[in-house]
Amino acid sequence: MASIAYISDEKMIEFHRLHGHDEINFWRLSTRQFSDFKTNDFLFFLVKTHKKEKGIAGFGKLARIENLSLNQMWNRYDIKNGYASKEELKKVIESANKQESFPRKLNCLYLEQVVFFEAPLFLSEFGFDLHYNLESFTYIDQDDDVTSKILASASTIGIDLWTMSTTKHQSFDFEHEILVHQLSTLVATEATPAEKKLAKSFNKNRQLKCIPNHEAIFVDKNGIYVPLASNKRKDTLSVFGWLAYCLKKVPALSKMKLSLYTDRKLSEEDQELFTLLAVDLIHPDEP
Repeated sequence: MASIAYISDEKMIEFHRLHGHDEINFWRLSTRQFSDFKTNDFLFFLVKTHKKEKGIAGFGKLARIENLSLNQMWNRYDIKNGYASKEELKKVIESANKQESFPRKLNCLYLEQVVFFEAPLFLSEFGFDLHYNLESFTYIDQDDDVTSKILASASTIGIDLWTMSTTKHQSFDFEHEILVHQLSTLVATEATPAEKKLAKSFNKNRQLKCIPNHEAIFVDKNGIYVPLASNKRKDTLSVFGWLAYCLKKVPALSKMKLSLYTDRKLSEEDQELFTLLAVDLIHPDEP
């Protein structure tokens, strides 16, 4: 996963906040692809503040990226583009555009689960050196898990009161978001075809949500569910090692239920191994 902090038009952000938008189209002039920014990654809004340093006013999670013309963008997203009319939006784009001609396409980052904070947070508070001449965006988790620190701090200061009264984020679970984010950063590979098949069977009636970058690892407010779709012992030991590593790196897991779901028959030795981590073994067909 990769989180970015993006310099944002404070008037646009304020428009979204006042209208209670929990989904927005965050448009930008550049249509160049990001080197690392995918679905469910965080985009934090950097805005001007009373301090010299720009502050984080909130965030959204990436749902999709597409390139659209002005007309397409307005027809599809209307005021979720951050302005009251297409004419006003066009003027803002013309003012920001450094090219001679109006852009044929704009890069649209559609964000969901948009949250605005009660007060701005500053990256310097989390040991991140934000360059004063930053022009567009920066990745914030390259040297440290700054995202988790921001979310933890945001849970303390709270969500903007107006946002709470106008959107469904009144019970936004920051702790759960931190857990999902931290687990996602510890996953090195995508789900294998065998794991995806097993996950489909396991989740048929459970309706659990997978973590962003692995279709077979599920998490809810009670615990984490990890697949074992191989008979090879080295794969069993790999899953055991990953769970042990997660317990070390994600303290919140120590208070949650850990489950291994598999349609394989584990040896007594392997069962005892997972017992050391207090991991429950579940067959996909179990209710």
